[in-house]
Amino acid sequence: MSENGKPEKAKPSRLTLGYLTSILGLVGGIYAALTWPNIVCPGAIIIALVLKIIEPYLPEAPRFKLLDNLANVAVTTRVILLALCGTLPLMLASSHTQAISFMIAYDILLFLMIYIDLRISPKLEDIEVSRVISGKLSLDEPNEVFLRLRNHSGRRLFVTLRDEYPRGFHASHRELDTPVERRSEAVVKYRVTPSHRGDFLFGNLVIRYRGIFELVERQKVIEAPTKVEVYPNLRNISRFELSVKRRHLGEIGLKPERRRGSGTEFESLREYVPGDEFRKIDWKASARKGKMISRDYQSETNQSVVIAIDCSRPMGAHAGKLTLLDFAVNASLLLGWQILKKEDKIGLLTFSDQVHSFTPPKRGKRHYQQFLKSIYNLQSRPVEPDYDKPLRFLMGARMKRSLIIILTDLTAGDAASRLRETIGLLSRKHLPIVISIVTPEVCESAAKLPDSNEDVYRKIIAIDMLNRVKQSKKAMTALGVTAISMQPHELCSGLLSNYMSVKLRGRI
Repeated sequence: MSENGKPEKAKPSRLTLGYLTSILGLVGGIYAALTWPNIVCPGAIIIALVLKIIEPYLPEAPRFKLLDNLANVAVTTRVILLALCGTLPLMLASSHTQAISFMIAYDILLFLMIYIDLRISPKLEDIEVSRVISGKLSLDEPNEVFLRLRNHSGRRLFVTLRDEYPRGFHASHRELDTPVERRSEAVVKYRVTPSHRGDFLFGNLVIRYRGIFELVERQKVIEAPTKVEVYPNLRNISRFELSVKRRHLGEIGLKPERRRGSGTEFESLREYVPGDEFRKIDWKASARKGKMISRDYQSETNQSVVIAIDCSRPMGAHAGKLTLLDFAVNASLLLGWQILKKEDKIGLLTFSDQVHSFTPPKRGKRHYQQFLKSIYNLQSRPVEPDYDKPLRFLMGARMKRSLIIILTDLTAGDAASRLRETIGLLSRKHLPIVISIVTPEVCESAAKLPDSNEDVYRKIIAIDMLNRVKQSKKAMTALGVTAISMQPHELCSGLLSNYMSVKLRGRI
């Protein structure tokens, strides 16, 4: 109603006017092309070229809702084949007008079939897809990713799924095809293998499916960002559970040193001596022997262990798929788990040319989670190591005498000589163990018979690197510091062996 009370006349909407204008323009263009083909066709090509040139300078044109809906629709190869088949009868046409008339009628029929396929096929809104993945993935291990698909339409669909996993991951499948029954749910899975530790982000999910006649294909992009954390390989922990038990210590070369005391771990039986506590008397053994038998217990001390990990440039060297830093982190996590099982304290120090982080030694599962959080995303830095700062930091830290395990690479530069100068300070308060990780390539080059001049140069360099490590080990041994060189694959068992050796011999 208008202000004076009279009804207003209905005005045609802009969308209706746009459709009418498009239809009239299409009909007029077809008529002009049939009437003056020698003029209209070259003119259309010229106009198209001009529009292409000035397109960046033109304002953005309004889009119709129909065009927006068609943005996620593509025709299949079946439409192309049908269009090509429509050109065959043109060879039998007796006149130009008859051929054009048949072509228009055939194209209209083809477009009508495409339109019907669009109308009767399920809409994109009827399809839902989501990703289910653990927030913590294991490095260099296959991790499962589940894609859950829901079909709310009344028709069976054959859907193609594609997940945008992080760059650098290796996936078992690039695309996944699965049928989904009407009004039902389907779950498909694939595996990703991360090649680096740290934080990563999964991107969008893309689904595609064809219409009923398979003339059109609908595609939908779903924003599904998912943050994941790639941790070192935690599955290796279970493989070492039995080897650290007392009856299996011989497998890693340990001979436990027995120390009788007032601990809680049973050691042996002996004859009762006046003055023994009554709680130590084994009454069952006394009844069997006919005399008083006492128990001896092995004393245990709750020790404190700090793992100092070098994150400088040399630790970024690759040994196969992983870097030396990756091997150090894997071994540290395994050692930390065993220290937790022994109810000892575990701490962490990370450094390069400066101290980056320090986690004071504590015990308990909650502390181990903090230890894991501090170590999983360590990355090497393009700087040379400076041992003076971290060692002086540990000297000034308020903690009792501890086992300090330093994981580094002494083969590069003058790292070995710099460590020798400062390690003596740390040994006055703590028990340091220096473990130098040597890449297999260096050992192989030093032992290999050279076949060319390049092999000779490599052998000389490798021998020089190993000699620097040997000289450093001798100098530190003279100071009472244990220094060991290991290859990456020996690191897990080596750390466990040294920790258990110190613990069983009570050196702290």
